[in-house]
Amino acid sequence: MRHFITFAFFLFISVACKAQDYNETVQSFQQYYKVDDLAGMKQIAHQLVQYYPDDYAGYAFAAYTSLLENKLSEAEINLQSVQILNPADLGSYSIAAYAAFLNGNPQEAEKLMNYAFQLKTNTAVLSEILEDISQLERFLQKDLAALKTVAQEADKNTSGAISAMKIYADCTAAWWQKKECAITETLNYLNSQKFKNEEIIAQIQFNRASAYYDTQQWDQAQKAYQQFLELPIVKKGHLGFAAAHSLLRLSYFDADGELIIAKANQGLNYIEGLLNTSFIQCELLMRKMHAYAELNDLENKFASAQHLLSKAEKINFTFAALKAKNTIGAYYIESRKPGAAGLAYKYLFEAYNESLKFNEPDLQSEIATNYALALWKRGEKSRAKQMVEKEYEYSLKNAKYLDAQNLANNLAFMFYMNEDYGQAAELFEKAIAITENHLKKLPQQEQLLVMNNHAGAYSGLVMSYRNLNETEKLFKAQDLNRSRILKNNLNKNIPQVSLSQVQSLLANDEVMLYYSNGEPGEMIVSVITSTSAEISYNFPIDDWLTIKRKFINIVNKQPNSINNYVTKLNEEIVDGKLVSYSDKKQGFTVKDYDQFISISREFLQSHDEKLADLQTEFLKHWYQFLIQPVANQIQGKKTLLISAEGKLGFMPFEAFINSSNHYLIEDFNVKYIPSATIWASLQNRNYPATRKSLLAMGGATYAKPKTSGSENRSMPDVYQIKNQLSQKISENKVNLKEELSLLGFGGANYLAGTLKEVQNLKMIVPDATVLINDQMKESDIKRLNKNDELAKYKWLHIATHGFALDNFPQLSGVMMMQPPGGDGEEDMFLLAHEIAQLNLKADMAVLSACETALGKVYKGEGVNGLNSALLTAGANNTLLSLWPVNDAGTMILMTLVYNNLNQGQMSVEDAVNTAKREMLSGKYGAQFASPVIWAPFVINGK
Repeated sequence: MRHFITFAFFLFISVACKAQDYNETVQSFQQYYKVDDLAGMKQIAHQLVQYYPDDYAGYAFAAYTSLLENKLSEAEINLQSVQILNPADLGSYSIAAYAAFLNGNPQEAEKLMNYAFQLKTNTAVLSEILEDISQLERFLQKDLAALKTVAQEADKNTSGAISAMKIYADCTAAWWQKKECAITETLNYLNSQKFKNEEIIAQIQFNRASAYYDTQQWDQAQKAYQQFLELPIVKKGHLGFAAAHSLLRLSYFDADGELIIAKANQGLNYIEGLLNTSFIQCELLMRKMHAYAELNDLENKFASAQHLLSKAEKINFTFAALKAKNTIGAYYIESRKPGAAGLAYKYLFEAYNESLKFNEPDLQSEIATNYALALWKRGEKSRAKQMVEKEYEYSLKNAKYLDAQNLANNLAFMFYMNEDYGQAAELFEKAIAITENHLKKLPQQEQLLVMNNHAGAYSGLVMSYRNLNETEKLFKAQDLNRSRILKNNLNKNIPQVSLSQVQSLLANDEVMLYYSNGEPGEMIVSVITSTSAEISYNFPIDDWLTIKRKFINIVNKQPNSINNYVTKLNEEIVDGKLVSYSDKKQGFTVKDYDQFISISREFLQSHDEKLADLQTEFLKHWYQFLIQPVANQIQGKKTLLISAEGKLGFMPFEAFINSSNHYLIEDFNVKYIPSATIWASLQNRNYPATRKSLLAMGGATYAKPKTSGSENRSMPDVYQIKNQLSQKISENKVNLKEELSLLGFGGANYLAGTLKEVQNLKMIVPDATVLINDQMKESDIKRLNKNDELAKYKWLHIATHGFALDNFPQLSGVMMMQPPGGDGEEDMFLLAHEIAQLNLKADMAVLSACETALGKVYKGEGVNGLNSALLTAGANNTLLSLWPVNDAGTMILMTLVYNNLNQGQMSVEDAVNTAKREMLSGKYGAQFASPVIWAPFVINGK
């Protein structure tokens, strides 16, 4: 067996294993082999399989010892594992050839023996293989002269192998030295063989990618792994282990959690059924766990952790097992399930104490963070604080700033729960300082992800300052926690606005309402006028719990009673058991709050008269929650400038109804701002009064829509396409037609209302430029932009199909004219990143289409979509829609808006709000007085 693993340049040995121990174990096998000690060889094979389940050597040795015992079926099973783990090893193929011959298949033995000799690196291989066969003869008491002849013939057939393998070995060494090396001769040799082995050729490509990766040649590694996965033999399902390994490593190039999950699932599918448990399987599960954490998907994160723990414990993968226990314990800390507190302590107690023996300080620190929370919940507050303080100092000392951020944040919440708001605020500020310093070094997409994870510190600081009644500091924390990417896109040098600066910019009849979420169902708002600033607060927990029982539980099919017992407000049924909360706030969660927003939006969009009373009830609740607490401060004002946080930005405040059955818009103008800093910066963006009036586009025709939808694709395919789109968008590619088509984007039904809409606008604004049908191609709007024509208009109006994807904001956009022969280099979709690059000098940009005001909500940023793109392009205000719009109602609203702008010489704010009030009055019929019609279009910006 001396020829064994001579070709194994890459061994899949986990970080938890030591290479020195591995090599010593392999050498021990060789010693037993020399003296025909079968028991010793079997013992070593078993040890290798047990401790190195991702390496092929143990399985190969086990296969060989099974042959020595004439256990051919057992040998075949182990050889299958060898083939999975490393299909490019001389020794493995020679053992497989022995097995085939002993099974009475000389043709298969001949092929496999030739595969083995194609990989020979020296002339001694033949004698070593003949030595194996002689040993088999001794143990089996059989004449295997014919098998020796097969080996001798294979040696003759592969005379060029040594030279070819030397080139490969030299190239491998070169790749590890970050040098380029062509292996054309090796590949040509392998391709020319009578017994051609596609798996060896593919494995060489994989090994090359691995060399690039291990030497941190990231671009080359990424490209090489992708090329390997595209090989036909890999796509057929062969080389599953290498494919899984490739996908694991490729996942580290992704920042998008969905893409990471897609690659992890692909990798797990490749090795499903191949091996019982492996390190690579555990590492893929850890990637899934990490990705679900990034996506804040706690249930799937928990499920992945449970799966990981069951696998890791089987193979003594301590690092992975501790990661899993930490995640499971953290889940139970936040869980409301019966017995959750005890389970949290159990898992975290085990994880923490095991981590002390494992000698991994970073992992120990990570676990200690959650263990401290479990201790806190058990009442061991002093010990919990001491533990977090210790780990915080360790993280700072070792420059692990993101860990320090998390620890400072957790410690701050401990002080907050202990009502020590001053100390809590100080620690939240430390956590935020670390985040702010880290963000400066990151590209935009990564900034969004980091802020999404770190937003809790900003919320905690807002909550602390609310309790300390620190108005100015609270406002600063609020403003810092939204629209930073938009600010950078507008101008990286824009300073954060101060409270006094905001007051100086507000008119006497304006009031800014700056909303922040505290605990679920808790509202904190800075109420700012030109002469005053104060904090308002509302946490009607009883109302929220009543709503939960009345609506949310019904939607979720969750009972409000058990065994004829009706639950109280501080109780609920969880997993069929009655749970009682010492603090009833525990019974209302972020998920409940977000779900109520979703239900509210569904009712708002409904034309069903049977739901009218429910719609009114919901709108009254929102008024009581968000407006009534500030009623005194806003009394006598004309305009409300609203900055809402999170999904609250998807709600039309103007449609909220007070106890006198008046809509908010009946008493106030309502407009929205991304942040106070953005709003303040837009006050300095003034355009010439000499601009033309209106550029309106509508009446586009589209390709015939697909009747069967897009081609059925697996989720990994979809995420891969999204990845390709993200790459092209980052490279500023203009034509994404291929990827858009693969995702189902194509034609659409003609919207006759859009033609009538813009033709009607021409009558309202006689000097308007109206482009219809084939005049509103994507190339047309880009040509107008290139010629600076777009910058000459006060108002830009595009009426067409629109789309805003909350899971992929880069794909938000509008459809342009789709000529039968296409539009040259354009894909005929004007997407958010293309809109952001336009040069506008518009007082108002209108996308008269469905759901153009939506997008992905990032904590610490807000809604990322078309509004941000248009403001970046230069529009001072946007008028976009929150839900699908009614053609006739939209035409009436837009007619009124532009009549107010052009004839009435109103500001954008007055024009839009006056138009809505006129529709609400019933002047145009009861059907158009409903908020379903006038409420979706919201004004945002200056």
